Amino acid sequence: MQGAGATLADPRARPMAGALWQWGRNRVAFESGAGPRKLIVLGGLTDGLLPCRWVPALADAAAEAGWSTVQPVLSSAYAGYGTGTLQRDADELSELVEHMVAERGCEAVAVVGHSTGCQIACSFARFGSAAAISRIAALVLQAPVSDQESGGMRDETAAWVARARAAPTPSTTLMPLDAHYVPITCERFLSLYATDGGQPDDLFSSYLTDAQLRDKLGHLEALRVLVAFSMADEYVPAHVDKRALVARLARAMGSGAVELCLDGADHSLQLPADGSAANAFVRAAAELLRGAQPRGAAARV
Repeated sequence: MQGAGATLADPRARPMAGALWQWGRNRVAFESGAGPRKLIVLGGLTDGLLPCRWVPALADAAAEAGWSTVQPVLSSAYAGYGTGTLQRDADELSELVEHMVAERGCEAVAVVGHSTGCQIACSFARFGSAAAISRIAALVLQAPVSDQESGGMRDETAAWVARARAAPTPSTTLMPLDAHYVPITCERFLSLYATDGGQPDDLFSSYLTDAQLRDKLGHLEALRVLVAFSMADEYVPAHVDKRALVARLARAMGSGAVELCLDGADHSLQLPADGSAANAFVRAAAELLRGAQPRGAAARV
Protein backbone atom coordinates (compact mmCIF):
# COMPACT_ATOMS: atom_id res chain seq x y z
CA MET A 1 0.00 0.00 0.00
CA GLN A 2 1.15 3.53 -0.66
CA GLY A 3 2.13 5.73 2.27
CA ALA A 4 0.80 9.19 3.09
CA GLY A 5 2.76 12.45 2.96
CA ALA A 6 3.57 14.71 5.88
CA THR A 7 1.56 17.86 6.75
CA LEU A 8 2.50 20.92 8.79
CA ALA A 9 1.01 19.33 11.93
CA ASP A 10 2.80 16.06 11.26
CA PRO A 11 5.20 14.97 14.03
CA ARG A 12 7.67 14.01 11.31
CA ALA A 13 8.17 17.70 10.51
CA ARG A 14 10.17 18.05 13.73
CA PRO A 15 13.84 16.98 13.72
CA MET A 16 14.55 13.43 14.83
CA ALA A 17 17.96 12.96 16.45
CA GLY A 18 20.16 10.04 15.54
CA ALA A 19 23.09 8.73 13.54
CA LEU A 20 23.27 7.95 9.84
CA TRP A 21 25.50 5.03 8.93
CA GLN A 22 26.28 2.85 5.94
CA TRP A 23 25.82 -0.89 5.64
CA GLY A 24 26.17 -3.26 2.73
CA ARG A 25 26.92 -1.73 -0.63
CA ASN A 26 25.86 1.91 -0.81
CA ARG A 27 22.93 1.42 1.58
CA VAL A 28 22.29 3.55 4.65
CA ALA A 29 20.27 3.40 7.86
CA PHE A 30 19.26 6.06 10.38
CA GLU A 31 19.43 5.02 14.04
CA SER A 32 17.81 6.87 16.93
CA GLY A 33 19.30 5.91 20.26
CA ALA A 34 21.92 3.29 20.93
CA GLY A 35 22.17 -0.06 22.60
CA PRO A 36 22.20 -3.76 21.82
CA ARG A 37 18.48 -4.11 21.01
CA LYS A 38 17.40 -2.69 17.66
CA LEU A 39 13.86 -1.99 16.40
CA ILE A 40 13.81 -1.97 12.59
CA VAL A 41 11.07 0.16 10.98
CA LEU A 42 9.80 -0.79 7.50
CA GLY A 43 7.28 1.25 5.53
CA GLY A 44 4.92 0.29 2.74
CA LEU A 45 5.00 0.78 -1.02
CA THR A 46 6.67 4.12 -1.99
CA ASP A 47 7.78 4.70 1.64
CA GLY A 48 11.29 5.31 2.88
CA LEU A 49 12.49 7.07 6.02
CA LEU A 50 9.75 8.22 8.43
CA PRO A 51 6.96 6.28 6.70
CA CYS A 52 4.22 7.16 9.22
CA ARG A 53 3.32 9.91 11.69
CA TRP A 54 3.71 7.52 14.63
CA VAL A 55 7.39 6.72 13.99
CA PRO A 56 8.86 9.46 16.27
CA ALA A 57 6.51 8.52 19.12
CA LEU A 58 7.31 4.84 18.66
CA ALA A 59 11.04 5.60 18.74
CA ASP A 60 10.57 7.44 22.05
CA ALA A 61 8.52 4.60 23.53
CA ALA A 62 10.99 2.01 22.25
CA ALA A 63 13.86 3.90 23.88
CA GLU A 64 12.05 3.77 27.22
CA ALA A 65 11.71 0.02 26.76
CA GLY A 66 15.44 -0.27 26.02
CA TRP A 67 15.41 -0.36 22.21
CA SER A 68 17.04 1.92 19.65
CA THR A 69 15.14 2.51 16.38
CA VAL A 70 16.74 1.76 13.02
CA GLN A 71 15.25 2.97 9.74
CA PRO A 72 17.06 1.25 6.86
CA VAL A 73 16.74 2.35 3.26
CA LEU A 74 16.26 -0.93 1.43
CA SER A 75 16.57 -1.25 -2.34
CA SER A 76 12.76 -1.55 -2.35
CA ALA A 77 12.25 1.84 -0.66
CA TYR A 78 10.45 4.62 -2.50
CA ALA A 79 9.99 3.46 -6.14
CA GLY A 80 12.44 0.56 -5.89
CA TYR A 81 9.91 -2.12 -4.93
CA GLY A 82 8.69 -2.49 -8.50
CA THR A 83 11.85 -4.26 -9.61
CA GLY A 84 12.37 -6.14 -6.34
CA THR A 85 11.01 -9.11 -4.45
CA LEU A 86 10.30 -10.01 -0.84
CA GLN A 87 13.24 -12.42 -1.03
CA ARG A 88 15.55 -9.52 -1.91
CA ASP A 89 14.16 -7.61 1.07
CA ALA A 90 14.82 -10.61 3.32
CA ASP A 91 18.36 -10.92 2.01
CA GLU A 92 19.06 -7.22 2.61
CA LEU A 93 17.58 -7.31 6.11
CA SER A 94 19.76 -10.34 6.86
CA GLU A 95 22.78 -8.35 5.73
CA LEU A 96 21.66 -5.41 7.88
CA VAL A 97 21.24 -7.53 11.00
CA GLU A 98 24.53 -9.31 10.46
CA HIS A 99 26.23 -5.92 10.06
CA MET A 100 24.65 -4.64 13.27
CA VAL A 101 25.77 -7.75 15.14
CA ALA A 102 29.35 -7.43 13.88
CA GLU A 103 29.72 -3.63 13.96
CA ARG A 104 27.10 -2.14 16.28
CA GLY A 105 26.82 -4.55 19.19
CA CYS A 106 23.37 -5.84 18.25
CA GLU A 107 22.06 -8.67 20.42
CA ALA A 108 18.39 -8.68 19.43
CA VAL A 109 16.15 -7.20 16.75
CA ALA A 110 12.44 -6.53 16.45
CA VAL A 111 10.75 -5.47 13.22
CA VAL A 112 7.80 -3.13 12.89
CA GLY A 113 6.16 -3.11 9.47
CA HIS A 114 3.57 -0.73 8.09
CA SER A 115 1.38 -1.98 5.22
CA THR A 116 3.62 -3.87 2.76
CA GLY A 117 6.31 -3.57 5.43
CA CYS A 118 4.30 -6.29 7.18
CA GLN A 119 4.82 -8.65 4.25
CA ILE A 120 8.53 -7.79 4.32
CA ALA A 121 8.74 -8.48 8.07
CA CYS A 122 6.98 -11.84 7.81
CA SER A 123 9.09 -12.86 4.81
CA PHE A 124 12.31 -11.89 6.59
CA ALA A 125 11.33 -14.09 9.55
CA ARG A 126 10.95 -17.01 7.14
CA PHE A 127 13.50 -16.50 4.38
CA GLY A 128 16.24 -14.48 6.05
CA SER A 129 19.58 -16.00 6.97
CA ALA A 130 19.63 -18.37 9.94
CA ALA A 131 22.01 -16.03 11.79
CA ALA A 132 19.68 -13.04 11.33
CA ILE A 133 16.48 -14.95 12.13
CA SER A 134 18.01 -16.16 15.40
CA ARG A 135 18.20 -12.52 16.56
CA ILE A 136 14.48 -11.76 16.02
CA ALA A 137 12.61 -11.15 19.27
CA ALA A 138 9.29 -9.74 18.01
CA LEU A 139 7.32 -8.50 15.03
CA VAL A 140 4.91 -5.57 15.05
CA LEU A 141 2.51 -5.55 12.10
CA GLN A 142 0.59 -2.30 11.56
CA ALA A 143 -2.01 -2.51 8.77
CA PRO A 144 -1.24 -6.02 7.47
CA VAL A 145 -3.66 -5.77 4.55
CA SER A 146 -4.00 -7.43 1.17
CA ASP A 147 -2.81 -5.68 -2.00
CA GLN A 148 -4.87 -8.23 -3.92
CA GLU A 149 -8.10 -7.17 -2.21
CA SER A 150 -7.20 -3.49 -2.34
CA GLY A 151 -6.41 -3.17 -6.02
CA GLY A 152 -6.08 -6.56 -7.59
CA MET A 153 -9.75 -7.36 -8.00
CA ARG A 154 -10.69 -4.57 -10.40
CA ASP A 155 -11.65 -5.54 -13.94
CA GLU A 156 -8.81 -3.53 -15.45
CA THR A 157 -6.29 -5.12 -13.09
CA ALA A 158 -7.39 -8.59 -14.16
CA ALA A 159 -6.46 -7.72 -17.73
CA TRP A 160 -3.02 -6.56 -16.61
CA VAL A 161 -2.57 -9.74 -14.56
CA ALA A 162 -3.31 -11.84 -17.66
CA ARG A 163 -0.73 -9.85 -19.58
CA ALA A 164 1.86 -10.33 -16.83
CA ARG A 165 1.24 -14.09 -16.81
CA ALA A 166 1.96 -14.21 -20.54
CA ALA A 167 5.43 -12.69 -20.18
CA PRO A 168 8.17 -15.17 -21.16
CA THR A 169 10.52 -13.93 -18.40
CA PRO A 170 8.37 -12.33 -15.66
CA SER A 171 11.32 -11.53 -13.38
CA THR A 172 12.99 -9.26 -15.94
CA THR A 173 10.12 -8.08 -18.17
CA LEU A 174 8.60 -4.73 -17.20
CA MET A 175 4.89 -4.05 -17.34
CA PRO A 176 3.69 -1.19 -19.60
CA LEU A 177 4.05 2.21 -17.98
CA ASP A 178 0.29 2.71 -17.64
CA ALA A 179 -0.14 -0.55 -15.69
CA HIS A 180 1.28 0.81 -12.44
CA TYR A 181 2.52 4.03 -10.86
CA VAL A 182 6.20 2.99 -10.76
CA PRO A 183 8.20 0.76 -13.12
CA ILE A 184 7.35 -2.81 -12.13
CA THR A 185 8.30 -6.26 -13.34
CA CYS A 186 5.66 -8.75 -14.36
CA GLU A 187 6.80 -10.93 -11.46
CA ARG A 188 6.21 -8.25 -8.80
CA PHE A 189 2.95 -7.17 -10.43
CA LEU A 190 1.65 -10.73 -10.16
CA SER A 191 2.89 -10.98 -6.59
CA LEU A 192 0.92 -7.88 -5.63
CA TYR A 193 -2.26 -8.40 -7.64
CA ALA A 194 -2.82 -12.00 -8.76
CA THR A 195 -5.51 -13.65 -6.64
CA ASP A 196 -4.52 -17.30 -7.08
CA GLY A 197 -3.43 -17.56 -3.43
CA GLY A 198 0.09 -18.61 -4.23
CA GLN A 199 1.88 -15.28 -4.62
CA PRO A 200 4.69 -14.25 -2.22
CA ASP A 201 3.03 -10.92 -1.32
CA ASP A 202 -0.38 -12.52 -0.76
CA LEU A 203 -0.18 -13.15 3.00
CA PHE A 204 -3.23 -11.42 4.50
CA SER A 205 -6.15 -11.83 2.06
CA SER A 206 -9.52 -12.74 3.56
CA TYR A 207 -10.17 -15.27 0.77
CA LEU A 208 -7.24 -17.44 1.87
CA THR A 209 -8.28 -20.56 3.76
CA ASP A 210 -7.16 -21.21 7.33
CA ALA A 211 -4.80 -23.88 5.99
CA GLN A 212 -3.28 -21.43 3.50
CA LEU A 213 -2.83 -18.78 6.19
CA ARG A 214 -1.16 -21.31 8.47
CA ASP A 215 1.17 -22.33 5.66
CA LYS A 216 2.08 -18.69 4.98
CA LEU A 217 2.31 -17.46 8.59
CA GLY A 218 2.85 -20.51 10.78
CA HIS A 219 6.60 -19.92 10.91
CA LEU A 220 5.89 -17.06 13.35
CA GLU A 221 4.74 -19.53 16.01
CA ALA A 222 7.78 -18.99 18.26
CA LEU A 223 7.66 -15.18 18.04
CA ARG A 224 5.81 -12.44 19.87
CA VAL A 225 3.71 -10.72 17.19
CA LEU A 226 1.40 -7.70 17.44
CA VAL A 227 -1.31 -7.68 14.76
CA ALA A 228 -2.59 -4.08 14.70
CA PHE A 229 -5.51 -3.64 12.30
CA SER A 230 -7.42 -0.45 11.53
CA MET A 231 -11.17 -0.91 11.58
CA ALA A 232 -11.66 1.93 9.06
CA ASP A 233 -8.74 1.02 6.80
CA GLU A 234 -9.52 2.53 3.42
CA TYR A 235 -7.58 -0.21 1.62
CA VAL A 236 -9.77 -3.03 2.96
CA PRO A 237 -13.00 -3.70 1.00
CA ALA A 238 -16.27 -3.18 2.87
CA HIS A 239 -17.28 -6.83 2.51
CA VAL A 240 -14.32 -8.00 4.60
CA ASP A 241 -15.12 -8.73 8.26
CA LYS A 242 -12.03 -7.07 9.71
CA ARG A 243 -12.32 -8.43 13.25
CA ALA A 244 -12.78 -11.96 11.97
CA LEU A 245 -9.80 -11.54 9.64
CA VAL A 246 -7.57 -10.29 12.47
CA ALA A 247 -8.55 -13.30 14.56
CA ARG A 248 -7.76 -15.67 11.69
CA LEU A 249 -4.37 -14.02 11.06
CA ALA A 250 -3.42 -14.21 14.73
CA ARG A 251 -4.53 -17.83 14.96
CA ALA A 252 -2.39 -18.72 11.94
CA MET A 253 0.63 -17.02 13.55
CA GLY A 254 0.37 -19.03 16.73
CA SER A 255 0.11 -18.50 20.45
CA GLY A 256 2.51 -15.55 20.53
CA ALA A 257 0.26 -13.33 18.40
CA VAL A 258 -1.65 -10.46 20.05
CA GLU A 259 -4.62 -8.80 18.33
CA LEU A 260 -5.16 -5.02 18.36
CA CYS A 261 -8.30 -3.73 16.62
CA LEU A 262 -8.20 0.07 16.31
CA ASP A 263 -11.71 1.50 16.00
CA GLY A 264 -12.07 4.48 13.65
CA ALA A 265 -8.47 4.22 12.51
CA ASP A 266 -7.38 4.59 8.89
CA HIS A 267 -4.53 2.80 7.16
CA SER A 268 -1.67 4.97 8.42
CA LEU A 269 -3.27 5.88 11.79
CA GLN A 270 -3.70 9.52 10.81
CA LEU A 271 -7.31 9.11 11.92
CA PRO A 272 -8.89 9.59 14.40
CA ALA A 273 -7.53 13.13 14.36
CA ASP A 274 -7.08 13.14 18.14
CA GLY A 275 -4.31 10.59 17.77
CA SER A 276 -6.01 8.01 19.95
CA ALA A 277 -5.42 5.11 17.57
CA ALA A 278 -1.78 6.01 16.99
CA ASN A 279 -1.22 6.35 20.73
CA ALA A 280 -2.88 2.99 21.42
CA PHE A 281 -0.72 1.36 18.77
CA VAL A 282 2.51 2.86 20.18
CA ARG A 283 1.60 1.72 23.70
CA ALA A 284 0.84 -1.82 22.53
CA ALA A 285 4.04 -2.01 20.49
CA ALA A 286 6.15 -0.80 23.41
CA GLU A 287 4.49 -3.31 25.72
CA LEU A 288 5.29 -6.12 23.29
CA LEU A 289 8.94 -5.05 23.18
CA ARG A 290 9.39 -5.08 26.95
CA GLY A 291 11.05 -8.32 27.85
CA ALA A 292 11.02 -9.68 24.29
CA GLN A 293 13.94 -12.04 23.71
CA PRO A 294 15.23 -13.48 20.42
CA ARG A 295 14.16 -17.06 19.83
CA GLY A 296 17.78 -18.01 19.19
CA ALA A 297 19.01 -16.58 22.49
CA ALA A 298 18.96 -19.89 24.33
CA ALA A 299 21.07 -21.52 21.64
CA ARG A 300 23.74 -18.81 21.98
CA VAL A 301 24.00 -18.97 25.79
